[in-house]
Amino acid sequence: MNGPGIAFECVQKHGMHLWEDHFLIEIIDPQTGEPLPDGEAGTGDETLTREAMPLLRYRTRDITSIITRPCPCGRTHRRLNRIAAVDDMLIVRGVNIYPSRLSAS
Repeated sequence: MNGPGIAFECVQKHGMHLWEDHFLIEIIDPQTGEPLPDGEAGTGDETLTREAMPLLRYRTRDITSIITRPCPCGRTHRRLNRIAAVDDMLIVRGVNIYPSRLSAS
């Protein structure tokens, strides 16, 4: 079962299977905002398409790419490669902390 996320990892651990029947995933160039072809790394831009919900676009700013080759588990949806965060945010006891923004003074 998948909760509010857009993807899940199967037992094969070859990328995150996208819930393509509810989300349209587009990888975009972080500099230009232009869509990139499958396999190229960029930022994920997810369009929520569930019934009775407004159309929203989420810009994650995280770097990833789409895997189109079949997964050994047999599922047919495309997969997301490992996601790399573009910032250094840590969550400590529910508080977002950016170490690069802390000063010694």
